[in-house]
Amino acid sequence: MPRSKDYALREIKQELLKEYGNYCWLCGRQVSTSEITAHHIIEKRLGGPTTKDNIALVCNSCHVHVINKKTYGSKSYNRLMYQIEIWKKDFIKLKQNYVSTYGSLCCYCGENHSIDDIIILPVEKRSYSDKVNLQNFVSICPACYEQNLLAVKYSSKLYNKAISRMITVRDTTAEFYGLLNKNEENAFV
Repeated sequence: MPRSKDYALREIKQELLKEYGNYCWLCGRQVSTSEITAHHIIEKRLGGPTTKDNIALVCNSCHVHVINKKTYGSKSYNRLMYQIEIWKKDFIKLKQNYVSTYGSLCCYCGENHSIDDIIILPVEKRSYSDKVNLQNFVSICPACYEQNLLAVKYSSKLYNKAISRMITVRDTTAEFYGLLNKNEENAFV
């Protein structure tokens, strides 16, 4: 008797959890296994297969508030899928490098957090083939993300103003504490 699709999805979710841990691939938060949803990147209704390559692990909050409000193929949906690709490729390494360079400060409220509680957001969309430059990311705590950026349209004036403010806080704090060496390249593959 063939396995059900639900069983296959649960099995893929368990494989991905073992491989990547229980982090949301969008906001980067570590949450309990029960708070993780296995999301089809190409939707099932559009013929997206239930395979490891087409499944992303996202927290329930991001799934409900972010992914379900985006239209497949739109710029905002593609940005989310780009963020998932970053995660799948090397997000844990990116997060560790970011925190060792800039610290684990929320660039929105200015409070320090543990590495597991900080969300790393891309400032702008980059090509998959580009080197990932740490200056193209900002950190934010989950509370500030949910209150201030979750519902804001990507690239809107409000979003860009918030990101601009966060970049200033990030760079000023890093310079003040001597975390950022201006001569050092903050890029890795």
